[in-house]
Amino acid sequence: MADPKVIACISDVRLGYGSPQIVGLVRHLAATYGARVVIIEPRHSSDSREPVQLQDIEIRPVSAPDPYNPSGREDYTSKAASIVDDLRPDVLVVCTTYSLPALFAMKSRPPRVLYYYLEVASIYGPGDVVMNGKLEGRVDAIVFTEENRAVHFGQTWGFQKIPFCVVYNCVNGPDVPPPLQREGRNGRFLYQGSIRDDTLVDLLAAPEVEHHPIDIYGSISEHDRARYEAKFATLQCNVRYLGHRTSSELALIRPRYAYSFVLWRPDHANNRYASPNKLFESVASGVPAICTPNPQCAMVLRRYGCGVLMEDHGYDQLREKILLAAELYGTDEYERMVGGCMRAVREELNWPAQMKKFDALLARI
Repeated sequence: MADPKVIACISDVRLGYGSPQIVGLVRHLAATYGARVVIIEPRHSSDSREPVQLQDIEIRPVSAPDPYNPSGREDYTSKAASIVDDLRPDVLVVCTTYSLPALFAMKSRPPRVLYYYLEVASIYGPGDVVMNGKLEGRVDAIVFTEENRAVHFGQTWGFQKIPFCVVYNCVNGPDVPPPLQREGRNGRFLYQGSIRDDTLVDLLAAPEVEHHPIDIYGSISEHDRARYEAKFATLQCNVRYLGHRTSSELALIRPRYAYSFVLWRPDHANNRYASPNKLFESVASGVPAICTPNPQCAMVLRRYGCGVLMEDHGYDQLREKILLAAELYGTDEYERMVGGCMRAVREELNWPAQMKKFDALLARI
């Protein structure tokens, strides 16, 4: 690929509140080619949170009453397409199928287009399934985050002639701070992430586990807000809902925990083939994970022995593994799991190692 001067990225999330790998990928492109970077991001018009400031990246927010309903998405992607037309970038990164309509709305296609496939397209509905089948000639390469998602994409649409690579969602470097010793940890279990039924967080608020020390952080979906707020209002004993935190705040909090939950119901391909940031964040923090047996989670835990793997996605297994994890805390086996986290980071689960795969892809286009 010839050296670009301007790189544009259409994000599907507001920076600092999800998908840190988006910044990591475009920052790597900028460093590789010495190019200027502009990231376009959606912003809810009622969102009062402080915007993220990045010295090396220009952020162009696009405000909408609700960028995640159909009309708000259409408004965002239409405006994003206009911004890209004005910028005339050499390289465009399109993040998830959510942002893909912008590519079809542009007056002219940028010389190079990379599709960052962070979610399985089918969760957005039949229109997105059709749209993803029309990428040949519009996209030069695809970056997947999980091997089975790449296979699923190929089985659904066919790869045609589009090159691809698989880059895991581990944005940390290989030299992370040493994990905290037991005296520096709080002995509690951490859940971080979206609060909705398909992340099994409802089971963490069940009466049978409320005596375990569990802290829940995350934003509640509008659809489930009333139900979860009512559930959290009745929490007893040791389970606590502590609200939403930014990625940077969670990075400071996480290392003090004994374990981290990484849980997904396999209701559809996006969950079944989950590639969760929180798995890699926990590993990099030296916090063993308690995981459902989704393929990527199972692969990491089996390869490095860095957590407790559930045998299925049911509540009995979750309760059993919480009990097992509590028994192991402070033992030699727990220390081996923490050591497995550090070995995983050194050997494979770090951003420079993942970017080598991305660089090989760039060389092909």
